[in-house]
Amino acid sequence: MRTSLLSLVIALLVILTAGALFAGSASAPMRVSVNVIGRAILTVDSRPDAIEVTEADVTRGFVDVSAPIIVRIRTNSRAGYLLQADQQDATFKAVELTFGDATMTVAGSESWISRPYVPGGEVLAMHMRVRLDPEVQPGTYPLPISLSTRPL
Repeated sequence: MRTSLLSLVIALLVILTAGALFAGSASAPMRVSVNVIGRAILTVDSRPDAIEVTEADVTRGFVDVSAPIIVRIRTNSRAGYLLQADQQDATFKAVELTFGDATMTVAGSESWISRPYVPGGEVLAMHMRVRLDPEVQPGTYPLPISLSTRPL
């Protein structure tokens, strides 16, 4: 019984070793490609709740909003992103946004500007000047623009 068990173990070892000796390897070139969909995210960190227009502002023709709009923009597009401002209220002639090295003027329906890719994203503090029509009455008005972004 011991001899037959030992013979069986030896036979199995020979078969397994022979299989490993005769096993071949093969290689073939393989190409992998990935298409990353561009994405841009705009987060408003802070913004003024309203715009206060005084009689002096109407006489001057504009109001400088004291609190900036602070936005955080991240994109994975190495080409950068497009920042768009849409006028939400036709009460005002125009809205000028100044930030960093750029200025946008929103008159009519929309304005946009292309921005470069910044690793990790960027924070923009946008200072706003609202150009007033002579017919505008002093008072409190909602923020006249909305902001959006998309990758280039």
